[in-house]
Amino acid sequence: MDDRLLLTGIGWRIGWSSESVPYQGLIGGEFWAVELSETEIKHFCSLCLQLEQVIADMENELADQESLECSSQIENLSITINGYPGQFSLYFCATCERSLRKFEGSWAADLVPDFLAAIKQISALIKSEINSDFQLCDGE
Repeated sequence: MDDRLLLTGIGWRIGWSSESVPYQGLIGGEFWAVELSETEIKHFCSLCLQLEQVIADMENELADQESLECSSQIENLSITINGYPGQFSLYFCATCERSLRKFEGSWAADLVPDFLAAIKQISALIKSEINSDFQLCDGE
């Protein structure tokens, strides 16, 4: 079964199609988009959500008007957030040496809260597919 979901908002979009090969994921901005492999979209979602949690955890440690920049990396994907808790921009850079693809993109701070909510929905869909695949295999 092909689970497809494309979420869009002002200045962002993210999508998942389980049967699209070799690129199941899509992320983009207002005038650009890039397709991602299953591993790439999983890593993208995971890093974004981890960094969202880091900046939330740091909120009580920051002085008034003190901004924060945090980066994290998995394999060839790097994500950086920059700003204040609840108001930060998001930047990513990826280099895929096997496919010779290189790309980067960003979202402004006013777009990120809605984009992160969409990332959570896509992440949950991907996880539910993994669990249903496991159950199907386990029951055979």
